[in-house]
Amino acid sequence: MHFESPQNTRRLDGLENLFNVTLNYRRDADVVRREQIMIKTEDVEDKIFPQVLDKKDKLVCWVVSNWNEQFERVKYYNELKKHINIYTFGRHFGKAVNDAEYKEILTTCKFYLSFENTAAHYDYMTEKLFNPLTFGSVPVTLGAPRYIYERFVPKDAFIHVKDFSSPQKLAEHLLIY
Repeated sequence: MHFESPQNTRRLDGLENLFNVTLNYRRDADVVRREQIMIKTEDVEDKIFPQVLDKKDKLVCWVVSNWNEQFERVKYYNELKKHINIYTFGRHFGKAVNDAEYKEILTTCKFYLSFENTAAHYDYMTEKLFNPLTFGSVPVTLGAPRYIYERFVPKDAFIHVKDFSSPQKLAEHLLIY
C-alpha cells in the first residue's frame, strides 16, 4: 500500500475486477485511509504560537525533489519567489535532506510551502500538509480546494494559495510576519 497520487502510480495488470473493496485516500473509497489526521484537543494557540514563532529564523521554506516545469506547484513557486525569499532544499536544488534535516528545517521556518505534486485529485493530501503542522510551521497549501483541507485540519491552521489573487498578494501577506 502507498499513498501516491494516481498520476504517479503504475497500473498493475491483471488486478482489474479482482477486488470489490477499495482502501485509499479518496472520500468515495469503501475505506478512507489518511496518512495523518489532526485533532484539536484544547485551545492553546494563544499560549504556544508566540513562543514557537519567536524561535523561527526563516520566513518561507520548501523541500522538493520531484521537479517538473509543467507542475502547477513549480509554476506557482517561480512566480512567488519573485516577491519573497524562499529557502529551498531537496534534490532539485542540490541540497538533498534526510529525515532529521527535514524536521530541523520545519522547526526553523514560519511558513512551509506544502505544494502537492498534483492539484488534479481533490482528495489527495500527504505529509506535505501534516509534517509542517507537527513541527510548528504553517503550511501554505496548493493542491486540493480549501474546503477539502478543512475536513482534516482546522481552517486557520494553514494558508491556501487560492485565498490570494496572485503569488504577489500571498507574498505580501507572508511578509507581515
